[in-house]
Amino acid sequence: MHLSLVQRILGLVIVAFGLTMLPPVVVDVVYGGTTAGLFLMVGAALVAMGTALWLPVRRVNRDLRLRDGFLIVALFWALLGLGGALPFFFSASTPLSGYDIIDRETETETKTETESIV
Repeated sequence: MHLSLVQRILGLVIVAFGLTMLPPVVVDVVYGGTTAGLFLMVGAALVAMGTALWLPVRRVNRDLRLRDGFLIVALFWALLGLGGALPFFFSASTPLSGYDIIDRETETETKTETESIV
């Protein structure tokens, strides 16, 4: 397993995910909301974390194996859920607990699927 390659790719996708926090900032500013700073803070933290992961291994160039791909997808899914929950976790207006926020962020079922089970 090429862990340095996994680290490099994971760092790049975390940077890209951090940049996706910019559109909520623009929407918040246009509509006069109060959460722009929150999304900027989380986006900057994700970009910094991704850069810190990517920078030491930026010159690594190997072939990606199937096991590496599975690890990248699993780690990114977990980090995506946690990173996407951060703005809601730090928001004072969210009445949910930390567990509920992460649970709702990483939920894979839709409301229709839930209703059909019940």
